[in-house]
Amino acid sequence: MSLIGSGADAPVDCPDPAMIDWSRVKSLWIMDMADDHARHWQFWPCVEFSDQTWIPMEKKGDITSARQCCARLAAIYDRPVRDWTLPIPPALATTVVGNEIRQILSMGEDVEKAPIWGSGWELADFPFLNGMSDDAFAAELDEHDRIARETFADAPVAADGVTLKQAIQIVRGEGVRRWRLLHAANRKPPAMKGGGA
Repeated sequence: MSLIGSGADAPVDCPDPAMIDWSRVKSLWIMDMADDHARHWQFWPCVEFSDQTWIPMEKKGDITSARQCCARLAAIYDRPVRDWTLPIPPALATTVVGNEIRQILSMGEDVEKAPIWGSGWELADFPFLNGMSDDAFAAELDEHDRIARETFADAPVAADGVTLKQAIQIVRGEGVRRWRLLHAANRKPPAMKGGGA
C-alpha cells in the first residue's frame, strides 16, 4: 500500500500515522469548528501536506486531545505545529486593528489578512490575556466601532460593495468569534489591574 502524500489521496479520515508520507507533510495544525453562535466547539488535529491539502488525524473533539496528538506527532516526525487556538504572543502583535477595516474597505470582504493568527485576534487576544470580563470586552468592541466610524467616515465603498458599516460588522464578528474560541480552548488568565474584570 502506498503512503498518503496528499489529502486528495487519503482513503479515510484519521489514518494511522504510519500510513502518512511524512516527507510530504508541511505541518500539523488544529482545526477549530463551532456552531453558528460559536458556543459549542470541536478541535481536530490535522496534517497539512505540501500541496496545501489536509486530513484530520483524530476527531475526539476536545482541545487537550488535539494538542496532545499534534505534539506527539510533531516530536516523532519532526514537523512544526500551528496552533492558532492559543492567544497570540504579545511580541508578535504588530497589526493595528484599524488596518483590518482599511484593508476590507480597499480590497473587499475576501481580503487575506497578514499576519494571520486567527481572525479577530487584534480585538480579542489582549483583552483575554488581561482577564477582561465579557461586559468589558463588549464595551471595548463598542469603542472600537465608534473609533472606526469616526476614522473611516469618508472612506469609499469597497470594490465589491462592502460599506463601512459592513466592514465594522465583519471585524466585530471575527473578534467575538475569536473571544469565544479563546475561552473554549484556554484557561482564562486572572484579571490584571485595569483589565476590566
